[in-house]
Amino acid sequence: MHSNLATYKVALFSVLKERLGRRVLEYQARSPLSGGELLDGLAARHPAIADFRGNVRLAVNRTYARESESVSAGDEIALITPVSGG
Repeated sequence: MHSNLATYKVALFSVLKERLGRRVLEYQARSPLSGGELLDGLAARHPAIADFRGNVRLAVNRTYARESESVSAGDEIALITPVSGG
């Protein structure tokens, strides 16, 4: 393993939490990386995330983030899926 690998903790909500059966995923990768790289890596490992890849929003430190923004292992990361209701 390379010394620059870090563990990202990613919180899941709603349908992703239900489909994966957990509230938090751990993902190992280099740090930092872009939000898009993180999402792509998670989608490659988890079909449920891949199903929502086009619609999932990334939140970093409780703020929506663009996929081009850098994320670090120490960040509070969450995947937010669309919610319908009325």
